Amino acid sequence: MLAALAAGIVFGGVHGFAASFGTGTGSLAAGNAPVASCGAGLTVSYSIAFDPGIGNAVTGVSASSIPPGCLGKSLSVSFYGDGGRADGREIRATLPSSGATADIAVDPSTNTIDADGLSGVSAVVS
Repeated sequence: MLAALAAGIVFGGVHGFAASFGTGTGSLAAGNAPVASCGAGLTVSYSIAFDPGIGNAVTGVSASSIPPGCLGKSLSVSFYGDGGRADGREIRATLPSSGATADIAVDPSTNTIDADGLSGVSAVVS
């Protein structure tokens, strides 16, 4: 059964170094609609850097304040461009079995995610 934590959030013109979204008490905050989660407090963010061949590209995904109920589970993060089409490949990683943070590198030369064209991001912990 698919997990416990899912979120979609729309960013209209992301131009900063990082963007993030997180959970509220007992649920994930996806705009105004909470979604059941594996615990409260998880924050997922992504970093952006300039790549000469691409422009502004997503270069990493970070999870912080990982609740105990999410430890050891799989994290999947997807980025969406104009019209809701997928931008780059889904990023998948296993959250640590202990600790409260995880950093996942994204190599723009093998997974191009155009940060200037992002219109949405979703994350799932299962």
